[in-house]
Amino acid sequence: MRIGKERRLARNAIWRIIHRHMKSAKREYQVMDSAAALGHTPLEAHERVRKGVSLGEVIRFVEQIGLTQQEAAALLGLPLRTFQRWLSGPEKKLDPTTGGRYYRAIKIIQHATMLLGSMATTLEWLRSPQRAVGFRIPLDLLATEPGAEAVEDLLGRIEYGVVT
Repeated sequence: MRIGKERRLARNAIWRIIHRHMKSAKREYQVMDSAAALGHTPLEAHERVRKGVSLGEVIRFVEQIGLTQQEAAALLGLPLRTFQRWLSGPEKKLDPTTGGRYYRAIKIIQHATMLLGSMATTLEWLRSPQRAVGFRIPLDLLATEPGAEAVEDLLGRIEYGVVT
């Protein structure tokens, strides 16, 4: 009798994992599409960022992957209130510095999603303190160039199986 209950619990756990993966699969493709929309090569992305990335595109990306306004503002290196004001005018274009932060964040989120397997797992990882970066939260680190480099380095270590 006990074995049947354990099997049922295990089967339910597996189905929950599959369901969560299926829900996040749509988000994963949206991250890939956002990165591709900026350009298939770094030079194409450079031109898009230099000309100005549409704020509407950023807003769609943030909503699709499930970031909060506060997380999105921090990702772009903006005060929350400034980001909220920008939401009323999605036709605005990002300046090259902010657009560069957006591009870098997309690439890091794309890399993390590829390594971790799903967008839900990626967001959970990005929002959790990581020992390898001094128990800092990777999503917070993406606001600066050195912080983003630390997250990229950590993802590289995870990819190649380096214990951190």
